[in-house]
Amino acid sequence: MELSLKIDDIVFVNKLSYFVREPKKGDVVFIDTTKLPLKPAARDKRWIKRVVGNPGDRISIHPPYVHINGDPLNSPEIFATISERKKGYQGYLLPDITKHPNSIIKRDTDEIVLADNEYFLLGDNTSNSHDSRHFGPVPRSAIIGKLSWIIAPSKRRGIVK
Repeated sequence: MELSLKIDDIVFVNKLSYFVREPKKGDVVFIDTTKLPLKPAARDKRWIKRVVGNPGDRISIHPPYVHINGDPLNSPEIFATISERKKGYQGYLLPDITKHPNSIIKRDTDEIVLADNEYFLLGDNTSNSHDSRHFGPVPRSAIIGKLSWIIAPSKRRGIVK
């Protein structure tokens, strides 16, 4: 059974997975915020985000879609589900610039090209997520590991999708 994450879930983070391969689009990852350009109040935390862009990708957001190299991102399937606003998702949104005036991507004409060892990470609930739209690319060194399983509560045990 595949599950979406909830706030109080206890998860298994596979720290070894990225010794074998690099993060790929669709992976749900655990990140170290001390390596990000954040205000002090947001540092010293660990966040969970989804990999949307890999090194070399050109990224833009045309709500409700994320575009990679000019094309809507629909694979793996979770991206189509989010973009098509299925299963309670709202699609990919631009940040509210009244709340986040320094965001990296503010309008649908903005785009960012990822350098070597940079990843673009978004939360699945973009209306409430502080992510790469706001603070920019995430260095590979900030990615701790891949989330694989929800361990608890027991009624929610399963694979993270």
